Amino acid sequence: MASEVDKIIDRKNAHDVIKRTLRSGFLMDFILPLFTNNVSPPPHEVLNFSELEDRKAVFTWYEIYNKFGREGIEIAVLHIVLDYIEQRHLDGFTKKEIKVRLWEYMGELLKVSKLYIPVLKFYDEIYKEVISLGPPSPKRIKKRVEQSKKMRKLFGVVEIFPEGKILPTSTGVNYIKKRIKEGRKIYVKFKKKRLWVMPS
Repeated sequence: MASEVDKIIDRKNAHDVIKRTLRSGFLMDFILPLFTNNVSPPPHEVLNFSELEDRKAVFTWYEIYNKFGREGIEIAVLHIVLDYIEQRHLDGFTKKEIKVRLWEYMGELLKVSKLYIPVLKFYDEIYKEVISLGPPSPKRIKKRVEQSKKMRKLFGVVEIFPEGKILPTSTGVNYIKKRIKEGRKIYVKFKKKRLWVMPS
C-alpha cells in the first residue's frame, strides 16, 4: 500500500498540491475530517473553489482516502514528514530547528491524526536516516540566507517576539497565525521595524 500511496504523491505536481493544504487553514478544514469521521465523497463546496490548485489539493487527499482508507492518508502524512525533514536538512537547518519547524508546518495535522506520537518517538532515527543521504546543500543555504536578507531589507523586521520567543520573520508569522486560529491571545514585540513605502 505504501508504494501505491507514494505513486500518487510523487506524480507530477502532486507534491506541491498536497503541501498547498498545509499552508492554508481554509483547506485544512476539509482535510482534518478524514482523520476523525467516516468521510467518503469530497464536500460539494470544493467544486466552488475559485482556485483550480485548491480543488486539486483537496481531491488528492480524498483520492488517497477513498482508495486506501485511514491507513492510506496516514502514509501520506508520514511521506510529507520525511520530505520536509529532508528538505530542511538540505537548507542547512539543525536537528532541533527542523523539529520546531516541522511542528509549526504541520503540527495541527499531526495532532489530529495522532501521528505526532510515532513521529516524536522516532524523530531521532528519522533524522539520522535523512542525514545519511548526504550533507546540506551550500547552494540552498546561500539562497535561504539571501532570501532572509531580502525580507529584512523590504520589511525591516529582523526578529519577532511572540510570547517571549525569538523567531525569524517567516517562522514568527506562522507561529502567530497558528495561535490565532486556535483562538488564543498572543502578545508580540518586534525587534526592528521601519516604514516601507511602495516605490512609485
